[in-house]
Amino acid sequence: MGRLTTAAAAVAAVTALALTACGGGDSGGGRDSQTDEGKAYVDAMMSTYSADMGFTEPQARCIAELAIDTVGVQALEDAGITPDKMNSSEGLLADYTPTTEQADQLVDGVFGCVDFGELMVSQMAADDTVALPEDKVRCIGNEMAKSEAFKDSLKADMLGIEATTDDAAIDEAIFGIFDTCE
Repeated sequence: MGRLTTAAAAVAAVTALALTACGGGDSGGGRDSQTDEGKAYVDAMMSTYSADMGFTEPQARCIAELAIDTVGVQALEDAGITPDKMNSSEGLLADYTPTTEQADQLVDGVFGCVDFGELMVSQMAADDTVALPEDKVRCIGNEMAKSEAFKDSLKADMLGIEATTDDAAIDEAIFGIFDTCE
């Protein structure tokens, strides 16, 4: 995550946290997160929520439900992951590795739960060393949320794999974002 900003790191942390709580079931209108089993995973994940993550509690819950709906309770149960194991796990994914397709869905979905431009503004406001105008920071966050290179890096962090986008392309994307927002 060397190139990711504080806000990006917060997205990665909450997304990884959400992945540890993924759940399923087949009632609840097709949404695993709305089943009793799914709710147990959401509750276990939310028990580790902290405002220090940079997200509001409703945003974190949205991400947890997204993860549960994406991965499913059955997949976690098949992997031997219970809410108790997930809640006490020191591993980011509680021994569950999402598929590439699941990771793509989660990364895309995170930006539906969180306005990344506003997240960047709140993170930068907390960081006294950054002296950029709020509108520029918001622009940077919004452009990062659109960047395939950034999403690829975030997905790689979630899966613990190498990004398919090379460092030069990531640098180019970041510099392009700053150019767009200046």
